[in-house]
Amino acid sequence: MKQFIKELKNEIENLDIEPEFLELKNLTSIKLVLTKLSKICSRDDRFFLYKENISLRRRIYNKNLVFNKKHLKISCKSYCVLIQKILQQLNIKTTLFSAGKDEFKHFALIYTEADKKYYIDPLLDLVNLKIDANTQYFCCDYNKLQDLNILDNEQQSKINSIIKYKESYNNFLKTLPNNLSSNKINEILKYIILSSNLDSVSDSMIYLAKVIDDAFPNYKSDIKTSYCTVVETTKLKDKHKIAKGLNGLTFQYLNSFIYYFPSTRCFLESSGSIKNIYVKPKYDLKNYKYIRKNDANRQIIDNIQFQNIFSTLEKEFNIEEKDIFIIDGDILIKKLNTKFSIYKHKYLCLTDGSGSFYFKIKNFGFKVSKKKHGYK
Repeated sequence: MKQFIKELKNEIENLDIEPEFLELKNLTSIKLVLTKLSKICSRDDRFFLYKENISLRRRIYNKNLVFNKKHLKISCKSYCVLIQKILQQLNIKTTLFSAGKDEFKHFALIYTEADKKYYIDPLLDLVNLKIDANTQYFCCDYNKLQDLNILDNEQQSKINSIIKYKESYNNFLKTLPNNLSSNKINEILKYIILSSNLDSVSDSMIYLAKVIDDAFPNYKSDIKTSYCTVVETTKLKDKHKIAKGLNGLTFQYLNSFIYYFPSTRCFLESSGSIKNIYVKPKYDLKNYKYIRKNDANRQIIDNIQFQNIFSTLEKEFNIEEKDIFIIDGDILIKKLNTKFSIYKHKYLCLTDGSGSFYFKIKNFGFKVSKKKHGYK
């Protein structure tokens, strides 16, 4: 850490900042720190993929990161705390901020100078910084905070110019053709993933979604993405093998199905090995935004089994917003007299009006067992 801070101080002292932009000096320093950290930090996949494993997520979320120059696995909170410590060494003070209420609420940073207040979200901009794209959450607007100051395009460009931020992602987009065949889309998606140099599944998924939005808007409805994990060790033709438990992502365009595993930089196209890969299902909940906005416990709504059950209930019983009540984070469907809650910080439960437990769903959401007469 000491050597990293020393190098940062030297680099900041040598920044070429014109007198009329001196007021941006600290913000420039903050973005420089974020840019450098983005190259050695990645989302901790265990936190973002295994949302049913509450005890593991709790340890990762509250972890006190020990800085090194090789690689750090982060959550929003641990990342913000690390950045805050580094900035303190540079005599720049920031405040941890969250508008959330649940145990794993999202954290960002507030930087205040004179009468100006800026909102900075390091985790949400992590992938942008990794790929040299325009940052969307650096000194931006935030609807849950008032009186924020926002940097305009000219100021953002000036900061990028000072720290020699290349914005190479935009140049990459310009090289893509307009009309694409199925094979060409798969070829480009493969190239995109491999050239991104991301070793986190979560970061790779975010990047892939970003590219689809930016480069293939007309094909968006035809490209499906999801997480996947290897159920059994899979042997490949080139004598390589993918180990059991390895996490990856999958994307499908028309009839083409491709798996990618960032930590091994390995692709596996649809084949006989498909039975050894578990693809995490994605359920469309029409009331998701409503329950999220009304502070439902994210341990519940991020649970894959909850999404499966709730989506079924929505369709069968036409569940509307007026039928849903959020009480201390639990989700109550009044018209069905049922409630979703977390038991012992570990199990997702569905109960009826008598209090009988209907489901005991274990950490990773793979097993569901019925319990109608109590719960132990």
